[in-house]
Amino acid sequence: MFQRSQTNNRHHDDQGAAFIWMWSVFCLFHVARRLYESNATDPGVLYVLATLSSLICVLNPRLIQVFVLSVFLGVCATLQTMPINSNHTFMRIFLMTGMLLSFLHVFIQQRHVLHITPGDFYASFAPFGKAMLAIMYFYGVFHKLNTDFLNPDTSCAITLWELYPLPFGLTDAWWAHYLAIYSALIIETAIIVMLFIPRLKYLGLLLGLGFHFLLGINGYRFFVAFSSMTFSLHFLFLSADFVSKVQNGKIGLHILKKRWIYPSLVLGLLAIYGSIRALDLMSFYYATLTFFILVSVSIIVAVAIYGRSDTVRPEYTWRGLLTPHPALHLLSVLFFINCAMPFIGLKTQQNLNMFSNLYTERGQTNHIILTTPPYLFDFQNDIVRILHSNAEGFLYVRDQGLLIPYFEFRRILNQISEENRKLLVLTYERNGKIEAISPGGNTEPDVFKPISPWLKDWFHFRFVATQRPQICNGHRLPEGRDAIQKGD
Repeated sequence: MFQRSQTNNRHHDDQGAAFIWMWSVFCLFHVARRLYESNATDPGVLYVLATLSSLICVLNPRLIQVFVLSVFLGVCATLQTMPINSNHTFMRIFLMTGMLLSFLHVFIQQRHVLHITPGDFYASFAPFGKAMLAIMYFYGVFHKLNTDFLNPDTSCAITLWELYPLPFGLTDAWWAHYLAIYSALIIETAIIVMLFIPRLKYLGLLLGLGFHFLLGINGYRFFVAFSSMTFSLHFLFLSADFVSKVQNGKIGLHILKKRWIYPSLVLGLLAIYGSIRALDLMSFYYATLTFFILVSVSIIVAVAIYGRSDTVRPEYTWRGLLTPHPALHLLSVLFFINCAMPFIGLKTQQNLNMFSNLYTERGQTNHIILTTPPYLFDFQNDIVRILHSNAEGFLYVRDQGLLIPYFEFRRILNQISEENRKLLVLTYERNGKIEAISPGGNTEPDVFKPISPWLKDWFHFRFVATQRPQICNGHRLPEGRDAIQKGD
């Protein structure tokens, strides 16, 4: 167990404050991404309160009690908006749960919430956070070990590569395509190995931050939230004296010379951002991306200058994954199993298999190691093929040559309003048997049977592409899904 004398010191407090600051910055980008992708003008009361709490922590990351409040509000807001398909949001809920468990663990030791310091929280949470990052990198590589990711004609690596502003010729050069594919695998593997080798940790930090910065500015999706979340986990590997070096550096001394300078700088930047959006000088996407670049470059420069350390501590090696909190070990094991579920036969969404070209449905897989998926459950073999419908969304699925796992099919039907359900006409094939839904009745009585809220929120299956090889957007739910759920 971590004793108070071990955690209540300046270096651990500095490390805790650095992580809290970066996580709080991520939370602001997370809300921005949610507003962008949902086209929502009102994020909801819980998200507003969580965002305000995160902003306070950006201004003063040593306010551990406010930070815990922001995490609690973030958990409540996410649960309120379930189900979620975003991989980073799903990983975020695991991380925030780990934060609350860490705080509870420290509170049981301290028995007084006001005595808890960022260092106490850091000592309890850091091993779990590092384990989560290791799991993320492991599956980020493992899922990509398939024939279609390694194929330049279909690889998601090329889909992302072609959206970078590359010099003429690099976008289409065959050797550049192979470089993009194998560089992704090598770099992600190298990052997590280097982070746990004290002599290479500094280079691993720079490589990890640089890799996710480049991912964050890619135009395929709005990646600023995912990248900033990984930044916060990389902060757990910063040397104990990093913050003191920043504070004593030339720029740090000027910014922190007077207490009002740093808050004024943060609020000033937010005011500029708000003005840009209010005057419509830049789109929401590019305004947010610009601020992401500003923050990311500042962080990478600071780590490049002050991140090197010759001090070797046990937590800088693989022993840094050991936590005194059994519940955190269990949580990390659950997350590891969650990411393996496509092979187990359970859900195929929220598994960190984004941009991997992986498929595991209908007893088949393109993985080069697990050449036959070792199903423990049969959900991915129970498939529905749409034959006819009066709903455009279902016709879109049919015309795109997509199949729907039966569990996902039932979830969609359950989300159709009662009024639209009465008008629905649908003929489909399930495991060789033709079934029908019409205003006069259903040939399959259980199709509208309610699904457990827990299963409905946490177990998702992507639509199954019949096209082989697996193209890059095979990981995405089709655009017609919203129309299906509305009954259009």
